[in-house]
Amino acid sequence: MTETEVEVCLDFDCHACRGPIGLIVICKGALLTLTNKVLLRTTARCPHCGKINEPTFDPDGAVYDVSPWEDTLPQPSLN
Repeated sequence: MTETEVEVCLDFDCHACRGPIGLIVICKGALLTLTNKVLLRTTARCPHCGKINEPTFDPDGAVYDVSPWEDTLPQPSLN
């Protein structure tokens, strides 16, 4: 299957301070995957307040949601 690369420009507001964020993301994958509607996520630190945002978007550049990033690392055992 052919792999392709798409440069996606995202514009969204920070979830915390509502400051504007512009982000360029490189999406790589099978041509079929990138031409169908798929939802992708990435993280971006706000240049205004420093909070980490997690935008959900598609390869066309449409941003569907911007959430605060949550650290999902497991907590150490107390044993």
